[in-house]
Amino acid sequence: LTIFGPAAVSKARHCGEMVLRRLRESGWMYRDTLVECLGTGDSVPVLPKWHRNENAYETVLRIAVEADDKNACEAFSKEMIPLVTAGPQGTTGYAEGRPNVHSIFRYWPTLIDADSTQSQVDFITTKDTNSLRESAAIWPPQSTTIDPSLNVSGNTLTTVRDISDSPSSLIGRNSIKQLKDIAYGRSGDKGTGANIGILTRTPEIYIALSQWLTADRVKEYFTPLGVTSVQRFELENLHGFNFVLTGVLRRIIRNDAQGKALAQALLAIPLDDFPVPIS
Repeated sequence: LTIFGPAAVSKARHCGEMVLRRLRESGWMYRDTLVECLGTGDSVPVLPKWHRNENAYETVLRIAVEADDKNACEAFSKEMIPLVTAGPQGTTGYAEGRPNVHSIFRYWPTLIDADSTQSQVDFITTKDTNSLRESAAIWPPQSTTIDPSLNVSGNTLTTVRDISDSPSSLIGRNSIKQLKDIAYGRSGDKGTGANIGILTRTPEIYIALSQWLTADRVKEYFTPLGVTSVQRFELENLHGFNFVLTGVLRRIIRNDAQGKALAQALLAIPLDDFPVPIS
């Protein structure tokens, strides 16, 4: 449900807890329950407080339950509906009616006897695109000058910064406060765990970040999500890291059940004690 208006987030959280309390008082038992206010950072609730939008004028209230008994989930779906007419003013987004009850599927790693499988390898032949190049590929890309005629504001345009520039143009600015200011990230699920890839913007930053962004620091950051262990793999040729977080996606009723938002959450980690490289 969408809650719109003053104190939307606090009203939404109160409604979620009220629904779950009424169900417990009625004797229904659940393996897991979860209340999320989307739009406040609840998809990955590890963000620093300045990213948590608890004063939002609008939020999407998401309540999820998991139970052994399908009837318990049916009772939950019925308990949600009274919020439409008896909930906070500005409650909307209920066009689809009662939520559907469906089965939960979990990741279950196992081994299969090799005799039960058949192996097949297919070879696909294509043209060698490298041999068709007019010139050799160059990485990193060279700086590119933008056509001044494309500037509609009247300001003077300069050359776009090359990826191999020294960190002096990045480090030392007041804007360098979080990991996102010096790196990029992307993540995804691997069973009950997840991978987080981090690429730094310069080779020098990679050297400094390799000392600071340790597996232990990442594990501590994601502790509220139940991560059990973190491994870090260094990718020096890419100036990046791959973090493998074990157990972080065991709670599959979360909105971000596939860990797609984990890297974006990690990019919000503060760089308070980051060792600043100077070139």
